[in-house]
Amino acid sequence: LECFNCKVTQTPLWRRTLDRKHSLCNACGLYYKQYNGHRPLHIRHKPSLSQMPMTPKSMTFDDMRFQAMVERMPPGQMLKALNMLESRCHVLRN
Repeated sequence: LECFNCKVTQTPLWRRTLDRKHSLCNACGLYYKQYNGHRPLHIRHKPSLSQMPMTPKSMTFDDMRFQAMVERMPPGQMLKALNMLESRCHVLRN
């Protein structure tokens, strides 16, 4: 299925237009029912959290400290730190 209005293919619930000719995603179907017209495309879905870049406003103090530490680290030291973290994670899992 594909939403007749916004063309998405995944939605929690599929709806139909009042004449039952077209399938609509949940968001477009609710808009259509309330306003008796198709939802404007510029009001489409918000990006998911995984698609949003981490901005300074959403970074915690620890995130900023870690980023600064990583940026100062030479490449060889980075590899050693990653290997150490991997071995510690392995110990914690067992």
